[in-house]
Amino acid sequence: MERLVPRLRFSGFTGAWDEKKFSKLVSRRSKSSSNKTLPRIEYEDINSGLGSLKIDVFEKDNKHKKGIFFENGDILYGKLRPYLKNWFLPLGEGVAVGDFWVLKPTGSDSKFVYYLIQTNQFYYISNISTGTKMPRSDWSLVSNREFLIPTLPEQEKIGQVFARLDSLLDKQEKYINSYKDLKKGLIQRLFPKEGQSQPALRFPGFAGDWEEVRIGHISVKNTKKNKDNKIIYVESVSNKHGLIPQEHQFDNRVASKNLDNYYIINHDMFVYNPSRINVGSLGYKFDYKTSVVSPLYISFSIMDSVNNMFFLYWLKTDDFAKQRDNHSEGSVRKTLSYEAFSTIKIKVPTLPEQEKIGQVFASLDKKIQREEEKLRALKDLKRGLLQKLFI
Repeated sequence: MERLVPRLRFSGFTGAWDEKKFSKLVSRRSKSSSNKTLPRIEYEDINSGLGSLKIDVFEKDNKHKKGIFFENGDILYGKLRPYLKNWFLPLGEGVAVGDFWVLKPTGSDSKFVYYLIQTNQFYYISNISTGTKMPRSDWSLVSNREFLIPTLPEQEKIGQVFARLDSLLDKQEKYINSYKDLKKGLIQRLFPKEGQSQPALRFPGFAGDWEEVRIGHISVKNTKKNKDNKIIYVESVSNKHGLIPQEHQFDNRVASKNLDNYYIINHDMFVYNPSRINVGSLGYKFDYKTSVVSPLYISFSIMDSVNNMFFLYWLKTDDFAKQRDNHSEGSVRKTLSYEAFSTIKIKVPTLPEQEKIGQVFASLDKKIQREEEKLRALKDLKRGLLQKLFI
């Protein structure tokens, strides 16, 4: 028997929800506008799956583009490649440029419909698409799909709850980004720029020029292989998260059963993909669980004269990026061999100053990680409520 009430409901609301076609909840706007005073929103401006904008659309130089007029309370739904979940609830008037449905709620609460669009029920029907090369949601299917809908007061209550939750999500995202921006700024100021021997920002008690050395003088290449094939824990290097279990990188294990040619990786080692280091394929072994990595990777350790955390964050500087590109070889795909990597120059202060710099960035990363865990918890809460407050 079909369930006609949600699993979770606010007090004061009773009775079954009614089936209504989507076309009874919204109408599609079609009136175009060339008004150059209105902001333009394009497909690429929307953060996929977040319902927010990536940029300030008022700053875009696209006032010449025509599109469909929208006003406060309308919903923009990106019908092109619907699996990317591009939707947006504007505050104010504007022009939707590109493959959007501009949906005007009719006799329904705007926020309720906006969050209905984010449910699995809507996601399923919107992805039964027309077209092959450029799939688009099929309006004839979506508009005729029936959804279970409560009374207008209950719609408003549900919409308000999710709007507050989205506000928390937005604030948390901005909070995290503020720390990421702080980290980027400190990386630029706590390490010397090209041609300089001292950083722009320094902790009290430290003075004097930094010493320039080649990486080859402070590192040792790892050549230890898994000859007895005893270690079966395989890691890969991702562009965003460094060293991770191989199945997290590729969704399944891609390594061969025989791992005797793989390199053994221990705590405090660095690993990079010589053909993808330019896009961030570099990792550091934080944990103590011994693993192995593909023989395609290069791994090394840093000598005790240089702090590991100091070196790790120096690898994120513009100075390293420029030298990395200059020392890489190849035409189509640039490759940085260990021999070339070892000739790159790094400026280092005394060990106590290195440790201080490393501690600052390690603390920042821990803070960012904690806040990202809170963000994931909020997203999980929203996903759970979408399942329980809608039918």
